[in-house]
Amino acid sequence: MLFSVVMCVHEMNPFLDDAIISIIEQNYTHDFEFIIVANNCSDDLYEYLGKYTANNKVKLYRTIIGQLCFNLNYAINLAQGEYIIRMDSDDVSLSNRLTICEEHLGFDVVAFSANYIDEKNNIIGGNCVGSFSIEKDLIKKNPIIHPACMIKKDMLLKIKGYSGGFQSEDYDLWLRMEKVSAKFYFSNTKVLNYRISTLQSKGALLPYCEVSGYFLREWLLTFKFKYFEGLIIALVKRSIYSFKNRKAKIER
Repeated sequence: MLFSVVMCVHEMNPFLDDAIISIIEQNYTHDFEFIIVANNCSDDLYEYLGKYTANNKVKLYRTIIGQLCFNLNYAINLAQGEYIIRMDSDDVSLSNRLTICEEHLGFDVVAFSANYIDEKNNIIGGNCVGSFSIEKDLIKKNPIIHPACMIKKDMLLKIKGYSGGFQSEDYDLWLRMEKVSAKFYFSNTKVLNYRISTLQSKGALLPYCEVSGYFLREWLLTFKFKYFEGLIIALVKRSIYSFKNRKAKIER
């Protein structure tokens, strides 16, 4: 089996059905599995998700730990596919996503592009990652859309899976993969409609702090200047966030 699609969900949201159906109804003709991990969720949500297990591709599991890294690692441990395809519970995969993924084998990470959609499914923009350089640009920002990625399971196991971060676990993953010379490929092909909504944690303080910690860790481990540079950039972003927050409070 080539692909294991992995989605973690801990609460109901109005886009959940669309997300699940977009995977179940892929126009891919080969076998794949769809692992859903219901983590720290209500009994009602777990029972609701259970209806999808009538499809033999769907495998539903439940944990009591509400932490994304743990649940992603749990799913990866169970996955039978050679590649892990990430999916979030409020996004929509394009119908030919798995077919496109099959055309991009041979890499440790394939970062695809995505459309941005609003809460009414209107396309409001998008990103193209084809010009990104993991060696040069990762210290500045993380343009990789995590749920638009395909990751080789062997590489995830090699670096011992996800290791940290409550809201920036992917940034840590890319940093550690880059250190072991993982093969990244960046594609301008779009495979996902990525939801921009009020339910997201985008812009919160915690990710800025976490990313600063990752760069500090790597700098102390290696004393490579690029990690020190990344730390300074992350601290500047953290300071700008605080400044904007204080200004907004004063204006209110």
